[in-house]
Amino acid sequence: MIVTTSRTDKEQRLRDLGADEVINYRDIPNWHTAPVNSPPGEVSTASSTPPERWSSR
Repeated sequence: MIVTTSRTDKEQRLRDLGADEVINYRDIPNWHTAPVNSPPGEVSTASSTPPERWSSR
């Protein structure tokens, strides 16, 4: 799962919740073009759901 945030203090929390990649869109303005450490074809879904609404499954 790849997630975006604007706050550096949330990055580790997002990883703890299961994010494989965390992109801070304030640090990387063109984040949508940033390379990701996932094999080609592995990313199939994007979501803008805030972490406080993620399930803790």
